[in-house]
Amino acid sequence: MYCLISVVIRQWTAVYEEAQASKRRLVDVATSTELERSPVFNAASGFLLLVDWDGGRVLGGLELPKPTGFLLEGGKLQVALWDQDEIATLAGPEIVGRLRHRWFNHLHTLERTSRGLLVTSSGTDLVAEIDERGELVWEFFLFEHGYGGKRFRLGQSFERSHNYNRRYLPAALTTHPNSAILVDEHTVLATLFTTGELVRIDRRSGQVDVVLGGLRRPHAIRRRATGGYTLADTEGGAVVLLDRNLQREGQIPVSSPWIQDAVLAGERLLVAGNRRIVMNPLAPGPKEADGDNHVIELRGGEPRKRLNFGPDSRVYMVEPIAGADAEALAHSWRGSAMDTGWLRWEVS
Repeated sequence: MYCLISVVIRQWTAVYEEAQASKRRLVDVATSTELERSPVFNAASGFLLLVDWDGGRVLGGLELPKPTGFLLEGGKLQVALWDQDEIATLAGPEIVGRLRHRWFNHLHTLERTSRGLLVTSSGTDLVAEIDERGELVWEFFLFEHGYGGKRFRLGQSFERSHNYNRRYLPAALTTHPNSAILVDEHTVLATLFTTGELVRIDRRSGQVDVVLGGLRRPHAIRRRATGGYTLADTEGGAVVLLDRNLQREGQIPVSSPWIQDAVLAGERLLVAGNRRIVMNPLAPGPKEADGDNHVIELRGGEPRKRLNFGPDSRVYMVEPIAGADAEALAHSWRGSAMDTGWLRWEVS
């Protein structure tokens, strides 16, 4: 099995500490959009990693400015970049196209649609569909559909004419939608980080229904190849299984402080796990006991193999890819040397 993995930030500890200070500053500013991102954040970097999972080998890596969700189809690789709040199209190691919008802030996931891409813009409380030129063909601000009020400050000050790129908009200001997929042309499923919900959005009526509540900062709604869905109960320590009718079938416990992403590949469950993010701006940061960032494989609920990224390289997404795609990427990235000797393969 071959996998493509995104590491959003290498310098996580320094970025986290600066983010906590920025959260405290938000109390003192007039609106929720006045803060730019910190110099520490701007200086941080990330990368994509291509691995032969079964062979325990790194096949290639590519430095990128904070990659989050990505989509690889027919040899075309598109990557959401947190740094510039854009979607980059890659040809080999080069960025050959960029899709941007003034409302994009902290893009998380990408989903192919018949008209282009479904994207989650967590910083602006937005789930949107864009065409191949980057034009919005559908927009859905959660604060306009039952999630406004005093709790979510962004909705009180949002101006459609403003540019929200590269602004510091932490999760506490919005519902922070961080993954979304289509059930059909008229129905979207989305995970809402702040409220701990999986919701169903009717694109025709604008109605939002809570499918699953009581989650702890969920991420990564995904389809199962056999039908149904999975999602990560991020601080709940489990991957939740849903059937085709969105009924809860069970869960797979995962020993990780922060489940960022999870995908089923046959009998295997691949999980991107990270050190915990403490949301309270007055609280101290995670301790060493929170462990390292990693991708782990489970079979039958038991851990089998782990790729350890250490405490500072924060993993965002893991995706199994076809052998032909892996070969093509390895070939096209061959001139992009990246030191990966610090990564650790661990077998249970």
